[in-house]
Amino acid sequence: MPLTPSDIINEIRAIDELFFKNSLIDKYNSYSLKEHPENKTEICISSCKDISFTLSSMSYKDLYDESYKRNLFNYLMLDGAIIQLNYLFNKNKIYKHRLAYLPNPNMEAFQHEPDIYIEQPMYAEIIEPSIVPVPIRFDYDETAFEEFNHPKSHLTLGQYKNCRIATSSPVSPLVFIDFVLRSFYNTAYKSYNQGIRYPKRFFEPTITEGEKSFLHMNMIR
Repeated sequence: MPLTPSDIINEIRAIDELFFKNSLIDKYNSYSLKEHPENKTEICISSCKDISFTLSSMSYKDLYDESYKRNLFNYLMLDGAIIQLNYLFNKNKIYKHRLAYLPNPNMEAFQHEPDIYIEQPMYAEIIEPSIVPVPIRFDYDETAFEEFNHPKSHLTLGQYKNCRIATSSPVSPLVFIDFVLRSFYNTAYKSYNQGIRYPKRFFEPTITEGEKSFLHMNMIR
């Protein structure tokens, strides 16, 4: 069955439980559920604040600092990384989402004094001076679809204007968080993985046959 707003909320609650239980976050903002005209529903950061500026051409450090200053995050990780979750549904059918992982660009304190953090599994991947913070974003947008150039569901790396790597379907909260923890906090993930194994659900595929012929990301079911 297709995922509904209720399913998304239940997954976010499971993520809340996971992060609090394992003390993986520094700060937290609860999700909000907002009803719009024409049977549209939005699941967003507390109070559904405007985050459109995050799509502008400002520098990454300014984007991160502004998001932090405005409290525009669901989760602030222990290393200062920001996680944002935003979903829009029309008559219980998803038509847009924005899932962002914004690593902390101000890592000097961690990297200049690694002995302070070396025993903490959450920091194991970030104390190397060779690490370059790269923001990632999984977007889904039916309204902007253009085959190959703007897949309905895609991954953007960094702030490259035309970086849209096709993904096979929209991404659920648990699938996204699992990806973030496995990729960027693997030491912590392996330490806590018994508590991270929540059942993951998937949206229906939206990738076109043409897009499948290029390198893309596939959601394994």
